[in-house]
Amino acid sequence: MSRTARADVVMGATVFTLLSLQPANAYVDPGSVSVVVTAVLGAIATIGYGARLYWAKIGAFFRRQPAAKTDDNDRSR
Repeated sequence: MSRTARADVVMGATVFTLLSLQPANAYVDPGSVSVVVTAVLGAIATIGYGARLYWAKIGAFFRRQPAAKTDDNDRSR
């Protein structure tokens, strides 16, 4: 199966699923909300740790100076 055909199948399945949703009439208890809040805080902590871990590389990327232009007429070695 080609990549575009696979993408079409996934897109079709997603659209079908979203169009066929029915109301659940379910109760969301505070424990469920607690799990979602914990997951969001964990994601924020992971992003922060990753930024701290690679801060030097990120900073070096944004601080790069443009290469110095050399004069073609000056060929002294």
